[in-house]
Amino acid sequence: MVALLECSAQLRAQQLGPWVEHDGHFCVGNHPGPPDYEGLDDPEECKSKCEESECICYDVSHKFGQWPCRFTTITSEVEESSAGYTAFSRSGSSGNASFVVGPIHVAGSETGVDPVPFRHFWNSCGWCPPDPHPLFPEYFERDDVWQNHALIGSTPLRGIRFVRIHYLLDLLAPANDTTPTACTSQVGAADGYVVQKLEQLGAAGGALDWCALDDALDSLVAQHLHPGFEIMGNPGSKEDRSDRLFTSFKNATQVGGWKDLVEALAARYIQRFGADEVAQWRFESWNEPEGQCPQQLTVGIDCDLSAFLSYWDASALGLQTAAASNGLDAPLIFGGPASDGDKSYLFALIDHCLHGVNRVDGSQGCGQPPSFLNAHLKGDQSSEAISQAELPVALKVQSRVNGTVLQHTPWGNDEADPKVGWSTSYDWRADARYAAMVPKVSSVPAVSRPSACLIH
Repeated sequence: MVALLECSAQLRAQQLGPWVEHDGHFCVGNHPGPPDYEGLDDPEECKSKCEESECICYDVSHKFGQWPCRFTTITSEVEESSAGYTAFSRSGSSGNASFVVGPIHVAGSETGVDPVPFRHFWNSCGWCPPDPHPLFPEYFERDDVWQNHALIGSTPLRGIRFVRIHYLLDLLAPANDTTPTACTSQVGAADGYVVQKLEQLGAAGGALDWCALDDALDSLVAQHLHPGFEIMGNPGSKEDRSDRLFTSFKNATQVGGWKDLVEALAARYIQRFGADEVAQWRFESWNEPEGQCPQQLTVGIDCDLSAFLSYWDASALGLQTAAASNGLDAPLIFGGPASDGDKSYLFALIDHCLHGVNRVDGSQGCGQPPSFLNAHLKGDQSSEAISQAELPVALKVQSRVNGTVLQHTPWGNDEADPKVGWSTSYDWRADARYAAMVPKVSSVPAVSRPSACLIH
């Protein structure tokens, strides 16, 4: 979760509130390097330096080589951490208004309602590439796509930080003789499924061409954006899909190859962008599997509920292995299942993680617990309908996970479209009514959500 922190010259004359501890958060600003000035490691001593709010946030943890964090900037952030950091902030008040230095509060005392913390959880948007997908690399290079990301990245106070994009793995293709060496690499062992399949397809050296995906992620990171990386797509370049790499998640050998692909993917980008960057990415499972699996995932991969759980275990293990082998002390973020339809895959995943056996390594459950659970509830030109539909699902999830290792797992809806059919033209989508729907969709009470992507 994200809490925006603001500090101004006015604040120094106001009464400061008590310190608030944010477990599992860290201060954004001067990481991973040292702070701007030499600080103290003792929390109480550090607090004594912050009596006039010049230091509005600090972190006394040293995990991941993290330095103590002392802020003197006007605006900063506290962000959710997968590494178990702890951050501190304090709030101030002026009259009846709810004034902010720590987590934003809504409703001042003049309303007769006690202020409640507001978490800036909606920080994501996304899009889907047009057909035909073999032209996806060319589409991603267009100036209007670059400009769109530049505008998203320029949102004040980093209001939007994630761009969730379907079918990113469709940017991968078999390497050929013209593929630059820097973009070429084998995946898994030389006698493994991926290399052998690529050799059968005539790929140079049994290798993949990563150029298009490298360029796409470079362009996002350059705009200070993180991908909502759905592990979704099927490497290949031909429109008839005759060179697609995978054909069935019901096949154990191919599932092992998928694990190798995901591991190679995560390792490549940890090395390219650094562990601190990739640790912030939101890896997510295949979008809307209830509808996608019966259609061979729309990329020619045979799938059913059991096969999807195998896919999940392979994806999770690939991410875990890459993180461990590249020096990360905490797992990468991975959640889902972005459930649609009857939500059967959502509850099957929960049961699998709590009571099942891992389809890849035979361990208990699904490996690491999901970083978040989510489903897609949408409206019919009504934002209220989304909340009304989502709350029963969220409460059912809560009842399933209470008292288990999943009980603190965040809940999300990252396709809360006010109207199914995102590309259909409606007059309200071009004016302030659409913007007004955004906060209304966020009104589900008592449910913690990692993001709500209102524009799919």
